[in-house]
Amino acid sequence: MFGPKKLAADRVQFAGQSAIAHANDQQWLVNQLKLPYDVKLMMRQKDPDTGKMMHLVPQVLNPQFLPARLMYAPLIALGDLHGSYQKLVETLIFTGLATMPPQPAARFQTLSEAFKREIVSEKKYPSGRNAYECYAISQLNGKTHAESLERLRTSGFTPEEIDDLSHRRSVYKHYYRQLSLLIQELTWCGQPGQQLVLIGDVLSDRGPLDHLTLDIIQQLNPKNADHLVCLASNHDHAGLQTLINKRFSLNWETGGSLGRSILIADRDNYVQVRLIAAEDKVQVQLESPAKGESGQHFLKQFKRYLQNSKLIHYNPASKTLFTHAPVINQDLQSLQDILNQYYQDGCRAVQQQFEKKGTKEPGKPFGLSWANRFWKTYVQQVFQEKKLILPVENFLREKGNDGGFLWRRHDIHDPAVLPTAALDVETLVHGHDRQSVNSQFSVEQQIRDGNLTPDFTVINLDQRIRKSNSRSMWEGESRLYVEL
Repeated sequence: MFGPKKLAADRVQFAGQSAIAHANDQQWLVNQLKLPYDVKLMMRQKDPDTGKMMHLVPQVLNPQFLPARLMYAPLIALGDLHGSYQKLVETLIFTGLATMPPQPAARFQTLSEAFKREIVSEKKYPSGRNAYECYAISQLNGKTHAESLERLRTSGFTPEEIDDLSHRRSVYKHYYRQLSLLIQELTWCGQPGQQLVLIGDVLSDRGPLDHLTLDIIQQLNPKNADHLVCLASNHDHAGLQTLINKRFSLNWETGGSLGRSILIADRDNYVQVRLIAAEDKVQVQLESPAKGESGQHFLKQFKRYLQNSKLIHYNPASKTLFTHAPVINQDLQSLQDILNQYYQDGCRAVQQQFEKKGTKEPGKPFGLSWANRFWKTYVQQVFQEKKLILPVENFLREKGNDGGFLWRRHDIHDPAVLPTAALDVETLVHGHDRQSVNSQFSVEQQIRDGNLTPDFTVINLDQRIRKSNSRSMWEGESRLYVEL
């Protein structure tokens, strides 16, 4: 009998026939997904002669024909998620890290594709927008659903069009509820210690429902489990800024997020955001379409996600540094500086507490190993004090869009900028920006030069698959980095 319990058992007993049975079951499930894109694999493994990590020639394969050993790789990293819950589930299944019973899996994919067709509806209304944008605008202009519809009436919409928009509101909720129930069928079946690193743009991007992405993370990372490692990105930062600054607009093309539309995670996320004046203060009230609950559940999930995300992920065994943006040496130095400044000026009590517990020597600078603790503390402080701290904000994003730890864009071609001064790094894995694919340090270039064990390598996982609901983003190649 096929199902999550059987696959989980096979996973634990990955030997002989049960390993084959697991692979066959998972292969059948991948075939049912009928994915419209390929997967580019960039893999590393130990050289049996030298013991050094060596790069293998990148492969572009259909997900149905991925090597079976991928399911036993201790670490897999997925390029930019772009807020796509669908891409996350697909990746978990075709890598063998998670599974679903056949019927829920088929239903999940069918509903997701149908939902996508609703989103990209070509029907236009008097404003020139499609139904979905009109629905968003109506929610922005009215405090209640009735007021929103009244605004549409005074804006030239016919009764038939208004009825259609009102109907779509219930349709969107239906899709969310059904997909949310199916996600509960998703089961982690990775080996102990096996991880999927999400390189960034996990939330607050162009995806249709951040609720579902958060549901998946919560489903597969129960309690203190660390199966999914989520790297903080520029979209997460924009979402944090939005909740604090309360600046909403409908400009979803430039980054979406909590910050770029009235709907959480862009216009596509049908979560109503209301700005309510109360006692001379502006409050943000989020209304979730799920089970009639208020938006507080989502807000708590979003806070928890931000606090548990990481600025950096470092694997000392392979000397690999994972970041969302292509960080350079300057960024790591800035990180060191902000750590010392933040803990000295803003959290002296925290520093003294750590020194008292013996986790930090008095007077010794905070090292880069404190980076993720710093990010978590900063997020907690921002939500508690409801204000952003300028020096930290300047570190996360410099003026313009090409600088800052979460926003950096760079070709990483000059040896002087390599992030090797502060950490023992042989490989940098990043997303966010495509420029480094042309670097002399890119894995593609080094493979062409016949250099399989270089001193430093850049793995660029930036990708466009499911970046938006445009049909042009439905095909192409997803990018994975794999350590064997």
